[in-house]
Amino acid sequence: MSTTRCSRCAHRGASHDSLSRLTAWRERLEGQGTSEMVDEEARQTPPHLGELEQAIMEILWQRCQATVREVTKALPRTPPPAYTTVATVMTRLVEKGMLIRSRAGKVDHYRPAYSSEEFSQRAAVAAVQQLVRAHGDVALAQFAAALERADPDRVARLRARYHLPQPDEAQPADQEEDHDEDA
Repeated sequence: MSTTRCSRCAHRGASHDSLSRLTAWRERLEGQGTSEMVDEEARQTPPHLGELEQAIMEILWQRCQATVREVTKALPRTPPPAYTTVATVMTRLVEKGMLIRSRAGKVDHYRPAYSSEEFSQRAAVAAVQQLVRAHGDVALAQFAAALERADPDRVARLRARYHLPQPDEAQPADQEEDHDEDA
């Protein structure tokens, strides 16, 4: 199975468009109030992918672009699904906003609308927010407990990667109250 590289960037995977969409999406979420953020995230929540949809997306994330025939041949199934089944699923992925279809002559070419990393991040954000909405403080307490048990170096790397303040950079609530009492 040969993999192709994106014609616009020298690596497999995310296109420059998808990276800019991710950045814009993150900036919108960080710059909005809570109720606006929930509404926006409801529109941005990635769709649930079935088994065949996930397999197709994995192939397209690796190849950057492919035809239905190429995807059908690359699917790791015995026997492979019918060409028409794969074509139907890929059309549905276009409708869900996961794929972008373009035509070259008589052949449709498909490419991911965004990277695997962006999909994973969007799915994780949606899952966490759903848990917090459904379970409130109990969910937040579980996340806090998990952070306390996590490797401190890993937590620091994640905070740096996602531009979150380090615990020593955030002002503790007691200090805020002390300043209020002095005023």
